[in-house]
Amino acid sequence: YRQRKRGRERGEFLSTLKSGDEVRTYGGVVGEIVSIDDEYLVIVSEITRLRVVRAAIAARVENPCLPVRRAGHEMTSRSRMSRFGGSFLCW
Repeated sequence: YRQRKRGRERGEFLSTLKSGDEVRTYGGVVGEIVSIDDEYLVIVSEITRLRVVRAAIAARVENPCLPVRRAGHEMTSRSRMSRFGGSFLCW
C-alpha cells in the first residue's frame, strides 16, 4: 500500500511541474524550468542549459540559493561550481 501511495504522489508531483519552477535533479543540478513537454524538460542553471527526462527531477526547490560576490573575488564559472570558491545567500 505504501509503495503505491508513494508512486501516486510522485506521479502527481511530476505532473504539476511547470515553467518557472526551481527544481533539483537526482544528480544534484539545481535550475529553473524554461520549457517542458511530456517526457523532457529544459532547465537553466547558473552556467548551463540542460535537457533532462522528467523522471530525473528529485524535488522542487523552495529556497533557491543565489551566488554572492565577495569583496575582491571575481565569480567565474569555476568558482560557482567550487564549494569553497564562492559564497551563497539562502533565505
